[in-house]
Amino acid sequence: MKRISKAVLLRCIRAFNTMARLSILERLVVIKWMKGESAMGTKHPGFKSVAKKIEGEGYSKKAAGAILAAKTRGASTKAKKANPRLKRVKG
Repeated sequence: MKRISKAVLLRCIRAFNTMARLSILERLVVIKWMKGESAMGTKHPGFKSVAKKIEGEGYSKKAAGAILAAKTRGASTKAKKANPRLKRVKG
């Protein structure tokens, strides 16, 4: 059986405690992360595609774009290094 570090265990507990406040898409990402899978697979589906997924949760097209842009601006340095296009989002 694989050992889980204390830090990972604490992150999992925090993730489950905040699950009630997360959208369906965010919940799926957290569950995949806990399983050790990539949240988006190997290749990014594209910003328009992700915005459409957010739209599918009941947001308008403009609001979905704003949500995606805000999350993109808050991306980690590691994520920006892996995907330099994240740096293109203004704001």
